[in-house]
Amino acid sequence: MAEDIFEKVLSIFSGDNEPDGDRKVFLRQVLKGLTQNKYAKFYKLRTEEVDPSFAYFLYDIYKTVLPMRSFVQNPSQLDRIKQIAVEAYLDKNSFEIARRVRPDAVNTLLKTMNPQDLTRRLESDLQTLGAAFDKNRTAAINRCYAMISAFVKLVSFDYASFLKRFDLGFKVGDPNYVPKFAVIKAVNVVKGIESFRNNAAPINIDGDWKVVLSIFKAALNGVDLIPSDQWQNLILNIRDVQASNIMDLMIQATLKDPIWTPRPVRVDEDLAELWIDRKRRQIEEFIGGIAVNQRDVKINSLAREIFGTPDITRLSYYTLKENEIYHRSNLDGLIYAAGINYLSAFLLDYISKEVQELCDILLIRGQWTTIALSREMSEGYHTLKSFNEKITAFDENLSEFGKDGPRLKTALMRVDRDPSQFRYINSITAGINDHALELLETACQALIIVGRHLKNLYDDLEKNPHDLIINWKELNLVSKSPLDQRMGEAYKKIDYFTQLLQIFMSM
Repeated sequence: MAEDIFEKVLSIFSGDNEPDGDRKVFLRQVLKGLTQNKYAKFYKLRTEEVDPSFAYFLYDIYKTVLPMRSFVQNPSQLDRIKQIAVEAYLDKNSFEIARRVRPDAVNTLLKTMNPQDLTRRLESDLQTLGAAFDKNRTAAINRCYAMISAFVKLVSFDYASFLKRFDLGFKVGDPNYVPKFAVIKAVNVVKGIESFRNNAAPINIDGDWKVVLSIFKAALNGVDLIPSDQWQNLILNIRDVQASNIMDLMIQATLKDPIWTPRPVRVDEDLAELWIDRKRRQIEEFIGGIAVNQRDVKINSLAREIFGTPDITRLSYYTLKENEIYHRSNLDGLIYAAGINYLSAFLLDYISKEVQELCDILLIRGQWTTIALSREMSEGYHTLKSFNEKITAFDENLSEFGKDGPRLKTALMRVDRDPSQFRYINSITAGINDHALELLETACQALIIVGRHLKNLYDDLEKNPHDLIINWKELNLVSKSPLDQRMGEAYKKIDYFTQLLQIFMSM
């Protein structure tokens, strides 16, 4: 017998074996179920109308949940609910850590703690929080959140629009209004019945609703918008109606579709995982922000020591100002603009002046004990001298007469309306940035070589006998100031500048 019924159900779907006849059999069963249902009064079978009693059933729910509607429809409040729901299940230590890593708390700590110490604490806090979410705690949080989501779905149903079908004068948001609901053709409200049925489906009578309501109360700063006893009576009534299956029968009868089945309603968001992922991103952003802030402080400190100011621009096109155009369109942009401009300034303002004078004295007039060492320093110095022309050519490439300048200008004019230009521009700037990085790396290596030799020569001047240059007295006579002072200052400045370049190369 069961197999025969199963085959008939299949035939209804497939269209085989006289489905109309089978459909009528099943429809008769639906209609019979309606007449025998505990809530048969909801549906007038003979006239295919929904009785006002069903509207009053929804109206009772509406009056109870009305104070919560604006709250649950506010995304920021729902975010707060999620936070409270997770923290309610944390142990005392984890709860304190969760509070300590909130953005406002971390910003306060930034004012009082050493950045390195704060970074280490945040890393430790993240590890501790991650370990706190064991299987049992995660399951408890997610069960609670499933109930919260069910609560929100029930409260969020558009009761007013549905009830206006039964009473055109229905006053939205007025709990004191006395409605005058009338019968209505079921076909006109069947979609609303299905919608309410789906919104109410996740309500679990056996859950710990006291915890859920206490979470909402905490989010509302102690205000109890739905008393626990009212809510408990409400869900008992909803559960009783759901258990009777009356709404499914009403929908099937109205649609004359006995095999209509509700869409599955699932609330399976992993709130625990989402929460810890969000905390992880927040903490990592803070750590990254601390690193960036320290980097910027270091850059400004070194730049002031070297140039007297951190605001240096020597180029015309590969600059921070031009880079703002790319950033406004969320493009990769000119990554090494600051580094290349600092390099150009250092070469023009220092290498081409003070270091050139020093190298003329040391390399041309100096009597070296080892030619190989003088040659190594000379090669490093001449590599730096050649960079002025290289950087100028690099910058001119982005001008209106350069290879890449016109292409980028045209593409930037189109990028807002043509998404394909986004990738095109990034591909061009990637090649330009690679060239910029190569310039920085080569210059840095040459500076390290020159700086190392200046340091060795400074030490050699203090020795007796000398190991590297044997005519120091003669060289001092042609220098405008003592060589030990000049070499010490030059080595120090070059060392600072190589530190500055290394910061930019690591970005």
